[in-house]
Amino acid sequence: MGENGVEVAELERRMDDDDEVELQWAAVERLPTMKRIRTSLFDQKLLNEDLGMKVVDVTGLGALERRVFIDHLITVIDKDHLNLLNRLKERM
Repeated sequence: MGENGVEVAELERRMDDDDEVELQWAAVERLPTMKRIRTSLFDQKLLNEDLGMKVVDVTGLGALERRVFIDHLITVIDKDHLNLLNRLKERM
């Protein structure tokens, strides 16, 4: 396989991962309201584990998992705010 073959294989793997994540979110959305409030997808790669995304009950996370989960949420929120500010700057 040449360099393009590797790129194609990587793209296909990402698309499969995206499909899997979408299916997992769809499963979360079908849960009853109270379970849905306590459930989220947890990226285990944040803990240096190669397990990918996992549907978890956030009330059952351990101390380290909870810390990583919250830090990741804060990072995502900061990026969203930065993107919003950059868009507003471009409009001016």
